[in-house]
Amino acid sequence: MQTILRKRILVPLMLAFVTALMFTVSPPRAAATGCHIVIDRLVHSARSMPRADFAGCGLTGAIPTGANRPDGSLPVELGQLPGGIYSEALAIAPAGMIVGDSNTAGGDHAFRYEDGVMIDLGTLPGGYTSVALGLNPAGVIVGFSTTASGNGHAFRYEDGHMTDLGTLPGGNFSEANGINPAGVIVGEAQAASGISHAFQYQDGHMTDLGTLPGGTAAVATAINPAGTIVGWSNTASREFHAFRYQDGVMTDLGTLPGGNVAVATAINPAGAIVGWSNTVSGEFHAFRYEDGHMTDLGTLPGGNFSVANGINPAGVIVGEAQTASGISRAYRYQDGVMTDLGTLPGGDAAIATAINPAGVVVGVSSNTVGGDHAYHAVRWQK
Repeated sequence: MQTILRKRILVPLMLAFVTALMFTVSPPRAAATGCHIVIDRLVHSARSMPRADFAGCGLTGAIPTGANRPDGSLPVELGQLPGGIYSEALAIAPAGMIVGDSNTAGGDHAFRYEDGVMIDLGTLPGGYTSVALGLNPAGVIVGFSTTASGNGHAFRYEDGHMTDLGTLPGGNFSEANGINPAGVIVGEAQAASGISHAFQYQDGHMTDLGTLPGGTAAVATAINPAGTIVGWSNTASREFHAFRYQDGVMTDLGTLPGGNVAVATAINPAGAIVGWSNTVSGEFHAFRYEDGHMTDLGTLPGGNFSVANGINPAGVIVGEAQTASGISRAYRYQDGVMTDLGTLPGGDAAIATAINPAGVVVGVSSNTVGGDHAYHAVRWQK
């Protein structure tokens, strides 16, 4: 499957596997979910940028179930960059600007989508691939691009210019995952040890946020307007836990009961955090963390897998969940109910990656059934 579904959802899981192989860190136990992950490409760093086959994760060979728009929302295809055949939308600003990436005749490139037009953001000088992972209300975009050296570096894109944010001292890789209204950027960067650490970038300086006590690796995934950062880190017990970083302190948020892996993916202005964790049964479930308590959001009816990728100021959550037939579908979670958002006409699988304050959801959807899916960036809007 030629999917580019690599951000927000399964990348932390893949990174854990890669880290385990390269640095003897114990990996998350994905086998319990039935997912078989085959990584066939890595960039020249400690970080994976894979093209992967998610066999068993509900993204291939599935049979469509139900209507394409079960909740009445309308998925709109955003298209691709010139020469491309697939794309993904990964973040959306309050005013509706969308960013993500698309393949082109010359490789995968980050894009900005606004007023019905998808614009190629290019790459850092000499690079061949890039992806936009986040943006703030002012339209400042962050992400990852390869460079002339072949290493991947975090970037900030503003006023038509892509700026290389560099790496931590001694490292050769970085990736920016989020940016808040004040322009503070968070992500991961390779440390001198060769292992990725969470970072904060502000006023031209990249700061290593370290790891949870006893850990060796960490990734910052998001930051809210107050500057609270979330992500994941391994621990002294060789587990992987979600964290919250606030006022210079990284706090272990733990996992769902019985689990040993948790990843925080997003945080809203009120400090509500979402992500995913394994459970005592070994299944991976989406969670919401608030007031010191991690709540299991469950799955779509009959499914055994879910992840939460975004949460807006109203507390509406979006992500991906498996159905009874093993298909991964985009969902919206509101008032205790997880609702299937459906797919593009003719498609069977979809993932929601982000939601803005107006409730507009973005992500990716197939428009064919089974086999080698064609995935496209989409926007769901009532």
